[in-house]
Amino acid sequence: MIKTISYLGLGTMGSGMASNLVKAGYELAVWNRSAAKCEAFARKGARVADTPADAVRDVDLVMYSLSNDQAVDEVVFGTKGILSGIREGQIAIDMSTVLPAMSLREQEAYAKRGVDFLDVPVFGSKQEAADAKLWIMAAGNKAIFENVKPVLEHLGQTVHYFGKNGNAVAMKLVGNLIVALEMEALAEGLVLAQKAGLNLNTVMEVVKVDRE
Repeated sequence: MIKTISYLGLGTMGSGMASNLVKAGYELAVWNRSAAKCEAFARKGARVADTPADAVRDVDLVMYSLSNDQAVDEVVFGTKGILSGIREGQIAIDMSTVLPAMSLREQEAYAKRGVDFLDVPVFGSKQEAADAKLWIMAAGNKAIFENVKPVLEHLGQTVHYFGKNGNAVAMKLVGNLIVALEMEALAEGLVLAQKAGLNLNTVMEVVKVDRE
């Protein structure tokens, strides 16, 4: 059973998820590039780590949500990164939006250290992260997924399993493309509405109702 967790990356998404882990009663260690963001968690009893390597010390589960592939590369593979501190038997979860190639690179590196790894990106934004209403996708070893699923359920309203490593981040990219195309269609529709002389506020009210 997972009792101790480290969470790295306390930005827009990570801070909300880490807060919900504290609420759920997990013993938490935190790390963030800007240490000031750790202060609120220290007041709640979390251990504040100086480096990613220190953050992952003596925990059951390592979770992180970082801004992009470069940030993951630095925090995972860099000097005093996660890989220099993590040990056999621990589990690592990357909740960042990265390319499948990065996820597979992480999986390979962790496997060499006897560490199980899942890619677990999410759909949602700041409010969904704070309210534990994220849509969560996971990929990797099924048994490990089942082990960490109770933790993920404290963070989201849905949790879906997508099979082998890399599949979840691929699904996240598919979802991002769909959202981008929807936004493009909305923009084109508003241009057409404006040319037709329609009230754009009324158009948006109708569109909002239709989308709901």
